[in-house]
Amino acid sequence: MSDSKEMKNLRTETRSGLSRKISAVNWNQVYYFQLVASLGSIKQASEVVGLSPSTVSEHIATLEEQLQVKLFDRNGRKLDLTEQGQKLHWHAKSMFENGERLLETVSPVHVGTYPVGIGIVPGAQMAIAYKWAGDFIERFGPRDVHLRHTTMDEIEGEILSGKIDFGFANSALKNSNLESRLISSSQVRFYVSEESSFSSLASTLAKLPLLICRSDSFSDALLEKALQESDLFPSSVVTSDYPSVLLDLCRRGLGVGAFSEEVIKKLSGEGLKALRLPPELPKIESNTYLIWPKDAANSLAVQQLKQLIK
Repeated sequence: MSDSKEMKNLRTETRSGLSRKISAVNWNQVYYFQLVASLGSIKQASEVVGLSPSTVSEHIATLEEQLQVKLFDRNGRKLDLTEQGQKLHWHAKSMFENGERLLETVSPVHVGTYPVGIGIVPGAQMAIAYKWAGDFIERFGPRDVHLRHTTMDEIEGEILSGKIDFGFANSALKNSNLESRLISSSQVRFYVSEESSFSSLASTLAKLPLLICRSDSFSDALLEKALQESDLFPSSVVTSDYPSVLLDLCRRGLGVGAFSEEVIKKLSGEGLKALRLPPELPKIESNTYLIWPKDAANSLAVQQLKQLIK
């Protein structure tokens, strides 16, 4: 037998052995372990699944033997997760929560025990998103809710994969598997210090740098296109992720700030004045969209969300 054929047979045997080990795992036992790890008590977990504490304990012991790892350090009645137990707990918790979401996408029977995951793209819409999250909890709580910051590049995949139930972003997503609803719109205006002698946007941009907040919910490309269409070209540009920094520069007369009215309202526009805009300048808006998966029509979280929208 050639060396290559021996190696091929060895790999086949290894894969076959690994497959047998995985298929032998009793996933009910993983679920029992997850309950015990979450509740910190075999007795409480046994009450949830309707088994005796000794039976639950036996199942976990069998799982430890199957996986060849120790999942708990047992100190009398106290159970402490080992390092391997903590890893399994984290992944099993996520797996069963996603499984419950999956069941709700195909069945009208609500599971509804998993935490509601809400994704938020940081920006001016954060205050709006947090208000909606608060309204959701107030109306449909008490419920476990996980709020997490994400990015425009990631939020689509996180919603479609079930990592989050719905999210807030500064633009609609074009994926046909997602629903988007505009829930807030705020016009972008240009501001300078109220002590400034400038009154028009054109004369100001010729003298002062344009201040752009990257965390506001309008795109740089949209702003640049609007200015170019009106033959307005700033002498220089200053950008920051922190609107308070740019607002301070504005108040000191060191730039002209492009801010949504939502940001000015939230952070106080005291000491600023809005510039007169040329009539040919296209309207620029800062928008907030609510996004959820189309195939989650049966999901309790999405059904509750739609009630909140109405």
